[in-house]
Amino acid sequence: MRQLLLTITGCISSNQQSEPSAEKERETERPTKDPVQERIERMTQDEKIGQMMIVGLDGSEISETAKAMIGTYHVGGFIFYKDNIKDSRQLIELTNSLKAANAATGAPPLWLSVDEEGGRVTRMPPELVKVPAAEKIGKADNPELAQNIGQTLGKGLTALGMNMNFAPVLDVNSNPNNPVIGDRSYDSRPERVAAIGIQVMKGLQKSQVIPVVKHFPGHGDTTVDYANHFLPLQKCRNPLSHKAFCHSTTSLFSLRLRITLIFSAKIYEPGANGLYAEKDIRT
Repeated sequence: MRQLLLTITGCISSNQQSEPSAEKERETERPTKDPVQERIERMTQDEKIGQMMIVGLDGSEISETAKAMIGTYHVGGFIFYKDNIKDSRQLIELTNSLKAANAATGAPPLWLSVDEEGGRVTRMPPELVKVPAAEKIGKADNPELAQNIGQTLGKGLTALGMNMNFAPVLDVNSNPNNPVIGDRSYDSRPERVAAIGIQVMKGLQKSQVIPVVKHFPGHGDTTVDYANHFLPLQKCRNPLSHKAFCHSTTSLFSLRLRITLIFSAKIYEPGANGLYAEKDIRT
């Protein structure tokens, strides 16, 4: 077979070695370095710290402060709120100007993020399709519909230059008196929240948007509003069971689906060590 191949190609003489040299074998065996790891190794400490930060910005246009956040502090991204968004054209101009300023520094691409859950928590311009609240999606009990809704959200965000969404909400609506979550939750049962929330998350991912699931370990059983900086969390009945991270299914998801980002909750457990134990857990 080797002789036949040499005859067909006509490129190798019969007295050439048919086996690769030892040096070439070593080059072939040498593992290829991860380009992401190489990039990290070239970063300064300040750049590494900055890349861990997602910050807000003032106004609806790129400002000198925003440029400094990129050029001086090397931030990893920005989060947009209502006061940053007027309409689709303005938002596209803003995201493009931030990307251009960042590209000029040679830094990794920015995370451009927003809280776009659907229902009453929406930041997007009125031109975009609005999706129903999580409670309505949960009541429909249709995984395919849930994934389509996630994909619709994602397509709207990518069209406006964004690539990260602080959604879906995976809190279990375990307390009917809870003023924080309510219709932002898919259900009062962890298994239903999981089934629907996973599909919304997959829909976002299909649209090239990173989902940031929230709020770990859960606002589901809090009894006061966000006016309090830290919200008191009722004790779980069985703290050793997975369900009680009992007011959120986020911990279970992270194990099953290798979720990369988790949004932590501003809650505490009254009486822990006489003070409080803040639940501030991230991946």
